[in-house]
Amino acid sequence: MNENENKNAQTIEEESKSGRKSASNFWSKASNMGKKVADNVQKNAIALSEKAKAENYQRKMEKYNPLFIKEYKSKNFLLPNMIRIVDNASIQSIDVCEGAIGWRDRSTEVEVLSLSADFAASSSISFYPNLTLGALYYLDAYDEQRYVNVERIFSKAHEEKLAELEHIAYMLGAKRCSVELLEADGMDNHSKNRAEISSKFGASKSEEKAQSFSHAMSGKTVSTFNGNNTPLRPNLKWFKNDRNILNLIEMRCSDSNSIQARTLVLEGSSSVAIEHSQARAIDMTVQKIGCKIKSSLERQYTKEYSSKLVFEVEF
Repeated sequence: MNENENKNAQTIEEESKSGRKSASNFWSKASNMGKKVADNVQKNAIALSEKAKAENYQRKMEKYNPLFIKEYKSKNFLLPNMIRIVDNASIQSIDVCEGAIGWRDRSTEVEVLSLSADFAASSSISFYPNLTLGALYYLDAYDEQRYVNVERIFSKAHEEKLAELEHIAYMLGAKRCSVELLEADGMDNHSKNRAEISSKFGASKSEEKAQSFSHAMSGKTVSTFNGNNTPLRPNLKWFKNDRNILNLIEMRCSDSNSIQARTLVLEGSSSVAIEHSQARAIDMTVQKIGCKIKSSLERQYTKEYSSKLVFEVEF
């Protein structure tokens, strides 16, 4: 092989090596680029997954609003008007509520705190008539530390009104008092029957009075005392704004002290347990959270509002 042929062969070999090197570089770059793309895809996928997890966690936080003991004990924390008692396991089963004492639902007409039964039992909150798992309680209008079972709001108020009127009579030095509740339907029947009796037989006042009490619901109290002529002003809760009761106290506590007996007809509308808007909001909240109560609070409110308390006192 002459010199020229050697040079040509060498050139061809060098070109071949250069071609192989270029191809190797090309595939190396392509591989690196593909690896980078794959890494970026993986990073983006991880980022999207983390973002989805964060968004899901935030949605759950907004939905449940978990309550932790630190927040509960803070000076700025205020208990909502309604509390539902739940078992601790149901709270801990929600990931965002792990370690919490309950959660708050603000999507209803009345904010509801689902509170751990274990924590509720050891807290300073008073539950009337007792603490019951699964029960709903509403804040007592006269005591910020007491919650009343929603099914007992009106019956509890009725019992307290009877007791307060009896206490008023006692403090004023009465010898006897009676309190009776008349419902609207009973009063309507009484008026109708009284008209029929009067038109046919000319009923006396005593007959009319006896007829009116025949339609009263249970809850009448009759009390007798020794009586005295040194009346004391009673502390009032349910009747502190009732003009009839305030006038009776003034007459009995005046210097003359001449009143011997009095019959008051107290309108239910003057001492309702809760307002109509509250009763309706509670009913709607109970329905939304899937609880059941024996009787609609709005229906009970209507009955209480249109009822009357007949208060008779003798000195």
